[in-house]
Amino acid sequence: MEQIVIQVADKKKAQILLQLLESLSFVDSVESRSNVDEYVSPNVVDKVEDFFAIAGIWESSNISLNKIREEAWPQQQI
Repeated sequence: MEQIVIQVADKKKAQILLQLLESLSFVDSVESRSNVDEYVSPNVVDKVEDFFAIAGIWESSNISLNKIREEAWPQQQI
């Protein structure tokens, strides 16, 4: 079985496409999702910009990679 994912911006046109697909004899099932979280959303760009906005917040802190490891895994010796 093959699966096709189609994103349609216009809801009315999406309904027309769904009706067309449902009428085809070789189509097993048709599923409609109006709010799809697993696909890339337009907000991803904003999240990347926010990520870089906090770059350097630990710059003046007295912390090292070894100190982080010691606190994370106190039972293991590095």
